[in-house]
Order: sequence, then structure tokens, then C-alpha cells
Amino acid sequence: IIIFGSGTLAYLSSKVDSLNIDRIMSVFEKDSQDEESLSGKTGDATILFMSVSSTKTAETGEKEIYFMVLAKADADDGEIRICPIAVKDSYLKSFEAGGENEVVNAVSRDYGIDIDRYVSSDENTFALAINYMDGVEYTVPERIEYRTEDLTLILTPGRQTIKGESMLKYLKYFKENGLEGQADLFCAMAENYFTPENMENPMK
Repeated sequence: IIIFGSGTLAYLSSKVDSLNIDRIMSVFEKDSQDEESLSGKTGDATILFMSVSSTKTAETGEKEIYFMVLAKADADDGEIRICPIAVKDSYLKSFEAGGENEVVNAVSRDYGIDIDRYVSSDENTFALAINYMDGVEYTVPERIEYRTEDLTLILTPGRQTIKGESMLKYLKYFKENGLEGQADLFCAMAENYFTPENMENPMK
């Protein structure tokens, strides 16, 4: 894994064995808003991943965006570049005003990039998707024992399989304790999931 800069975005990059952009785009086809944006997109794609709470929180009376992560997949060099986005109040307002489309437009304006697709889920759908893929193999670098009114996360250090609910909690933890951790988790997901076997399996 290497860290490098690109404009105003700092990416974490992960090498994967096989990238098929057409396959990636077809997987996310139902989650995106603009088919015309795919014209000529055969070698790379930029996708915005986000998760939004299914209900409003008692504390704010509004929904919560758990994470926002940009992923740029480049088939030519076999890299997936991951960049977590700090969740601003304005993005939540954009979501409330016009859903995911408005969030995509806001991020595009803020960072001056074109986003080809978005993938959005609530907390339950995200956890189910991670569990369907048998979790994520990840090396937790240090013990975490974190408790707040809204979040309890306890992880021991070492290589382990992180399941859906714990993965969402881990991403929420890094929302408040360093976005680089979110990038590292998404790199791990890319390495776990974008394998030749999974890319050829339509059920995955």
C-alpha cells in the first residue's frame, strides 16, 4: 500500500490481481443516476461509496452519514485508489434536499472531479453485504476499546475476519478518529473482494 497525493485529495492505493472495469460498472449499475456518464469509460472509473442511517438520530433529529469514500479503479495499472471524504453538514443537507444525486453533485463541485457512479446503503444493507461476502480479512494494528453514547467498539489486535456490523462500527470509529483508517479498511475490502474469482461470479 502506498500513499500519494492528487490535487486536493490524498489517496491510499491498493494493487489487486485483476480489474475489469466493465464488470465493476455493471455491478454498480442499478445504484447510479446517469448512464450517459459511462461513455468511453473502459479503463478507469470513479465511484462514491456512502452509507446513510435508515432513521433519524435522537440527538440531532436528522439522518447520519456514516462514511463517504471515493474509489478510483484503474484497470491499466491494476490499482484501486481510495480517498475518504470528511462528512460535512452541507453534504447531509444535500442528501436531505435531493438524495444521493445531490451529494454526488456537491462532492464533484468541492473536489473538481467527475464521479461516474455512486453506491449508497443504509446500515443494515451495508452489514448484510459484508456478511454475504464472508466478512473482511484485516489486520487490526492495536487494541480498540471505544465507548460513546452511540457507539461501542472493542477489537483485539491481529489478523481476523471482521463481519458487517463490526465493520460499520469500525468505519464510524474512524470517522471521528482519523479518516486514513477508513481508506485502509476500504483497501482491505478491495483486496478481499476484487479477485478474479469474484469478478467472474455474478452472484458476488
